[in-house]
Amino acid sequence: MFEVLLMLIPILAVCIIGFTIAMILSPKLRGKMMSSQIKAAKYMIEESEESIADIATPVGNIAVKSQKRL
Repeated sequence: MFEVLLMLIPILAVCIIGFTIAMILSPKLRGKMMSSQIKAAKYMIEESEESIADIATPVGNIAVKSQKRL
């Protein structure tokens, strides 16, 4: 088991260093990574819009009722 870890750790380190260098030198790779992050953020926003609407409606009703009382 320990021997396997001794083989995997250097391989993993080389892969991480190679990926980091590729990200620094390649604008296309950087653009692809950023576009996938933007897409993920868009999907998260779309999913949370319903939750926000569910929260905003009662808050708005409370605000209107409190203004009527004043």
